[in-house]
Amino acid sequence: MPVVARSLLLAGALALSAAALPAQTDYRNLDDERPVRSEDAWAIEFRSWEWMMPFHYARHAGRGEVEFTPEVMWGAFPNGLVGLKLPFRASDRLGEAAAAGPRVFALVSLNAETAHAPGIALRADAILPGGGASGDGVLMVGKAIATRTWGRFRTHANASVTVGRASNAPEADTPGRWSASLAADWTLMRHSTLLIAELYSARPLGLADQHWEIGAGLRRQVTPSLVFDAGVAHGLGDGPGLALTLGLSRTFSLGTPSVRGDR
Repeated sequence: MPVVARSLLLAGALALSAAALPAQTDYRNLDDERPVRSEDAWAIEFRSWEWMMPFHYARHAGRGEVEFTPEVMWGAFPNGLVGLKLPFRASDRLGEAAAAGPRVFALVSLNAETAHAPGIALRADAILPGGGASGDGVLMVGKAIATRTWGRFRTHANASVTVGRASNAPEADTPGRWSASLAADWTLMRHSTLLIAELYSARPLGLADQHWEIGAGLRRQVTPSLVFDAGVAHGLGDGPGLALTLGLSRTFSLGTPSVRGDR
């Protein structure tokens, strides 16, 4: 066989192998607030790791704020994960930067999606004190997540409730007393890209009125293990102003990850 033909066959085999990697579809995994507030009901692969470096910019009432929230997740058990967030907050001029308290969380997927039922997951977060922009105590957040798939089109419903005092709320990555969202995404298969639209509503922990916002975003597979995301959101009525999100995430394994059969 000619050298050129052998080279082409080898390149084709490598391309097919790369396409079969579980991380190749990581752009379909909607993470919490990446790039919209809604997340999907699927955990990362068992024994795999994922780190994220998201930046969030929000402007309201003439004031801009920047949030940087490095995050790491571990597929600690089948169909479930644990994770850690370390939010930081600063002004739009990058002044007065301060930590907003660590946040530990766990998520478990309760069932595989079927032709007649969505996938369901439960998530629990503990927001801890620690840092100049953190609250005075602990907040607990519980969330229920549902995801339904129709080929390239998926819909998601999220609902959460927070237990704790308003004085315990951090100044970054702040949860609502309760929140709910509906989102839909569309996969551009040949481009490894996901497009997302969302409607979100929340009641703040303090005395502020309930607010609504709309958002849109995309996730793009840069390499088999690296994903870029970008999102934009805007409040309706007297709600929050313009918000922008940019981030990178990388999936890797320190062992042998399992391949999810529900994807």
